[in-house]
Amino acid sequence: MNRYPLKMLLFTLLLPAVSGALAQEDDWGEWGEELDGAWQEESAAARQAVGLPLHGFVEQSFGVRTERDPLLDDETLADSRLRLEWSPLVGEVQFKLKGDLWYDSVIGDWEAQAREASIQYAAAKDLDIKFGRQTLTWGTGDFLFINDQFAKDWQAFFSGRDDQYLKAPQDAIRASFYGDSINAELVWMPRFKSDEFIRGERFSFFSPQVGQQVAPGFSVEEPAENELAARLFWQSGSTEYAVYGYNGHQGTPDISPVLGAYFPELVVAGASLRRPFFGGLFNTEWGYFDNESKPDQWRVLLGYERELFTNFTASGQAYLEHYAEEVLPKDFSVLPEYAPDRSRTVLTTRLSYRAMQEKLTWTLFAFHSPSDRDGYLRPSVSWRQSDEWQWTLGGNIYHGDAPHTFFGQFDRADNAYIRLKFSF
Repeated sequence: MNRYPLKMLLFTLLLPAVSGALAQEDDWGEWGEELDGAWQEESAAARQAVGLPLHGFVEQSFGVRTERDPLLDDETLADSRLRLEWSPLVGEVQFKLKGDLWYDSVIGDWEAQAREASIQYAAAKDLDIKFGRQTLTWGTGDFLFINDQFAKDWQAFFSGRDDQYLKAPQDAIRASFYGDSINAELVWMPRFKSDEFIRGERFSFFSPQVGQQVAPGFSVEEPAENELAARLFWQSGSTEYAVYGYNGHQGTPDISPVLGAYFPELVVAGASLRRPFFGGLFNTEWGYFDNESKPDQWRVLLGYERELFTNFTASGQAYLEHYAEEVLPKDFSVLPEYAPDRSRTVLTTRLSYRAMQEKLTWTLFAFHSPSDRDGYLRPSVSWRQSDEWQWTLGGNIYHGDAPHTFFGQFDRADNAYIRLKFSF
């Protein structure tokens, strides 16, 4: 589809970041389903306490392109969304139901999605089982995914939807074992779930097969095969360790002159470490990718986060992906001038400042690739007017010296957006 499959979108980042947190290994946390904030969770708990177990939000969002793309209309985001959540506890069994219904004016149609429909229970003293529709994540990166091969939604990410929608839900059985010294998780997904990759509906992309920007709006048949992911994790002193494994398919399609667009088989093995360091938090993660359609590849990231002064946090990551052998244009079914380099680097920086008793949050997340000479900025400001009302204003800004690099291909996709949310 493009020089770097969309799964690399986040894999390829490096630089100082500053957010309120790097992605946690144990749950989606900082920028997942809980992104609405602790204040919303407390309000939900209070509503349940007075006998109102059903809660959620309504949200209106609008986004527009700030540069003209001759292949597409100017509108990039136009959702009128309703979210309903219900989490009853029956004895030792926890039920979770989360569903979205929205009208998407960009495509002119109603959409519905079960974000979660799961059951969790303690099968034994040290064993929890959760099965059904759920969002899954692990690893230590902030908007960087190496060992996390669970489904992502890149269209939501680029268009300005809430960060929680970067994670696409999928059907799975998740078994979690908690031992005295080591813990384990095994996730089995009965059917492969691809990423929601850039298809040309909202953003055009560069096709290295034809050598130009396209917006075909195509679809690719997903393989009817299962996925399996495993993790061992433990803590020694203040240091957290984890090792990972994944067996399934690449989340975004490749192009083959014989097979056409398809999802190649993928095996990933890796590890991570996180620990306090000089008043902040240091993390590192690496993975080895065995992809049936490309040379094997190493991916490594280093990250550090620290509160520099009250309410101001900065963090950064350095990321490298390196093929184990020289790459050839035939490995990617592209013209020679569009074949990827053997190594790619990306730096990320996140800066976050909270003011007005943490009701106002300013955030800037920046990607920069020294090797590709391109980048991507995500500025945003969020104002929690009350426990119910929240405003968010932000943008997605791309730059690049060449149209075929990952971020450079979106040079005409710059957009600004606004979201208004009412929680109940």
